[in-house]
Amino acid sequence: MKLLQILKSATWIALATAIVRLLIHRWKHYLSIPYPIKDEIQFVNKFNFFLENGWVDSIVSGTSPVFNAIVFAVDVFIQNPFISMKVVNVLSMLGIIGIWTVYLFKVVNLSRPYRLLAFLVITYLTVVYNSFFSACNDSLFLFWISLGIYHLLILIRGYSKTSITIASVAFALALGTRELLVFYLPGILFVLGALVMEKKLKLGNLAFSFGVFIGLTGLIYLPSLVQKGTLAFHDKNEGIYDGYWQEKNYLQLMLGKEGLSRAEVEAYKEANPSVALPKSYAAGILMNPTLTLKNAIRQLILINKATLWKLGLVYVFFLTIVWKSLWNRDFLSPSLLVFLMFGSFSLAFALLPISRVEYRWFILFPLLIFVYSMEQLNLQNVKKSSFLEFALYANFLIIGVVHSLLIGIW
Repeated sequence: MKLLQILKSATWIALATAIVRLLIHRWKHYLSIPYPIKDEIQFVNKFNFFLENGWVDSIVSGTSPVFNAIVFAVDVFIQNPFISMKVVNVLSMLGIIGIWTVYLFKVVNLSRPYRLLAFLVITYLTVVYNSFFSACNDSLFLFWISLGIYHLLILIRGYSKTSITIASVAFALALGTRELLVFYLPGILFVLGALVMEKKLKLGNLAFSFGVFIGLTGLIYLPSLVQKGTLAFHDKNEGIYDGYWQEKNYLQLMLGKEGLSRAEVEAYKEANPSVALPKSYAAGILMNPTLTLKNAIRQLILINKATLWKLGLVYVFFLTIVWKSLWNRDFLSPSLLVFLMFGSFSLAFALLPISRVEYRWFILFPLLIFVYSMEQLNLQNVKKSSFLEFALYANFLIIGVVHSLLIGIW
């Protein structure tokens, strides 16, 4: 018992140290920089376009309406759009930490001895990503997704009939922030279908929630729907030429290189006029099925490797829970919701003809996997198993120590 208590204290210290070092690193390399860098430049330009041309023209041109609206509200007090964007992101990050801490402490009623560990890991799994400290819309998008999934989990437990409506609003706001919501849909639709089949959700309530989602989405994107007949999202090719990024990504995949410049892409096209490059990701997927399959397998391996790196043996434990749920045909298990979202999200990105999937797109999944794993360990009363308890703390001690040492290197 004394050895276990020493292990627990060491784990808490290692994780707390990693968090503090990460925050210092993020401050130096992101929050304290007074000018936009990389993708931040596009978001600042889009916000300035919104200020200069108004709400309607901004949405029609393709932007992040919900992000711009919230940044605008914050900027009323700060009077610096770039700083306001970072404030919105940090507040969103704190909101995400709060949502999943409340879920484990209040909804799951996590055993008190594990609450400090859970809070430290949840905090670590957010501050480890620099996206939360930049002036992009990733953080706000993930806040809405977290809020929606939280209420789906509440609905599965049968705690609140209004959860489906709140989830619909959250997902509509997520779509109003970023189009990446479509990659979460398979998991969301599966759990809604399972809830209807198990008679935990009435068709009328489901139809109403769909109406709320469609209505709010239509309201957010009304100007682009009226003028273009579609939802206008941010186009990364804007200011270059249609299909540039698709061509660049496919060429990098073909050549096995990364970081090609626009000049290098155009030079290759001039030197190889007979080689066709796709103008869309769909065309790239179908252009060379063998290359697509090989790249998808490689990307899936890298995605799972990165997830294992963040969670260690907890990821393996989660996969065993998923297998058990499938074997028992427990289709309302939250593990399947998380797994299907993670699986469909991973497969969709793996199939894209790009040379490297950025793990920042997967920020939420290690957090969800950890939260549900802790819920299962709580149900199994991990304290009754000295080995399991020892393994849990040893796992995060190693992660905390290793990641602390690597901060500033990776």
